[in-house]
Amino acid sequence: MVKKPAAKPVEGSQEVKADEVKVAKAEETTATPKKEEVSKHLGELVKKGEFVLADVFGKVKNGRAFYATNKMDAIREKIYEEKKQYTPELVVIGEKGFLFDTITEDMEKGTWKVGDQKTFDLTAEQAFGKRDGSKLRQMGVREFKKKTGKDAKLGEEYRDAKSGERGYVIRLNQGRALIDLNHPLAGKEITYVVKVVDKMTEEKEILNSFLVKNGPGINPELFKITRKDKDIEIEIPQAYMWSNLMYFKLNVGLEMTRYLPNVERVRFIETIEKIPETKSDSDHGHEHDHKTEKAEKKPAKKAARKKTSSHTESAKSGESAKDASTDKADEETKTKE
Repeated sequence: MVKKPAAKPVEGSQEVKADEVKVAKAEETTATPKKEEVSKHLGELVKKGEFVLADVFGKVKNGRAFYATNKMDAIREKIYEEKKQYTPELVVIGEKGFLFDTITEDMEKGTWKVGDQKTFDLTAEQAFGKRDGSKLRQMGVREFKKKTGKDAKLGEEYRDAKSGERGYVIRLNQGRALIDLNHPLAGKEITYVVKVVDKMTEEKEILNSFLVKNGPGINPELFKITRKDKDIEIEIPQAYMWSNLMYFKLNVGLEMTRYLPNVERVRFIETIEKIPETKSDSDHGHEHDHKTEKAEKKPAKKAARKKTSSHTESAKSGESAKDASTDKADEETKTKE
């Protein structure tokens, strides 16, 4: 799946500097790149129906790169993303849906070998198609927010719930948004470079490749896959139970039953384990009775109150004694007089 290419930054801008920093970091981590593993199938012909791994690189003809499965290509073209995993893509020779039809037809001729690399210059029709004016759609900004849950702004993504088409807001005018459902690269000539880096013959690695294809960034070794006659059971780790898990399962199941021989059913097993209870505030790591502790604290408060009241009473008795002595003094004065 091709990503929407980022807008070309203006020279000298902060965006250019940030891009340079990102690439510099990537180059630091690859200053001494690992030696590329050589496939044991190097030089072997690839035939229709076989499973291969291919590095793919795409760019607008005479323009900016927009796609790379190889890390070094991404760094060179300054489209490297730190969080992205760079791995070769699964391709079933002769089957549509993995690469553009022109490339697929060329690969099924039986002339490709593991290790071969070819460059294809594709017209707009051969790549992402011509721009289609009927795919421009007007929509009120309130309706846009109701359907997407987001405010309409330039570049904001929109996905049609019925057709599944994806588009972007390209214009805002007087409370209305113009959405372009054409592919971002529609109408452009594209250059694609494809290299077959390996051929897969073991069923386990083929099954794993379907998981990686439909769940970029996952570790297939965490999935438990079991083959039972014509059935395949896949146990999904709890860590990979995303919100879009249903689409992942659907795509994996459809592709495995379509491309793998003697596979009629794919079953998924999901296990939810109990989350360990966190220690409550009352669990201090020592044993004692909090009720008794509270009960012991209460008399202390009463004692404090008693102490306070005794002070008050003392103060009152002191004032009474003072008043009595004053009266006595007055009486003595009168007597003298």
